[in-house]
Amino acid sequence: MSATTTTATTNKSELKRWMNNIVTPRHQRSIMTMTIGTFTLAAISSLFCLFFFVSLLDDFIQIVSPGRLVTFAKKQIDWTGFIDGISHQLTNFAEWEKQKRSSWYPEDHPIYHEDRFHDLISAVTTYMNDYVHQRKQQTTTTTTS
Repeated sequence: MSATTTTATTNKSELKRWMNNIVTPRHQRSIMTMTIGTFTLAAISSLFCLFFFVSLLDDFIQIVSPGRLVTFAKKQIDWTGFIDGISHQLTNFAEWEKQKRSSWYPEDHPIYHEDRFHDLISAVTTYMNDYVHQRKQQTTTTTTS
């Protein structure tokens, strides 16, 4: 057992020595740059292929599915209620997150007053609430006409 461990250690040290002799620091930087570039290229290509596949799938569904089925589904889903529910959930989440963060820092800490995340969620929920309000007004106006 110790002979195997000694052989593995010797092989590892020989490999390190060989790599240090062959690969200079300049080559190491080149190898790292090439590796990072390859990973970046692979990631970007994968994202492109993913978005391309999703767009093809969407086009396929639009072409294959009958138009009446799509309009039926759109009419069956209460989008204003759905958006209103998401808006309420986001508001609750933002308030919960703000309370958690306020418990982490004292009130005089600068990060306590610079709450960009809460501002972003508030802006999104305000936009969603305005959309719901506008849609409800359009529905009321259409119904009474």
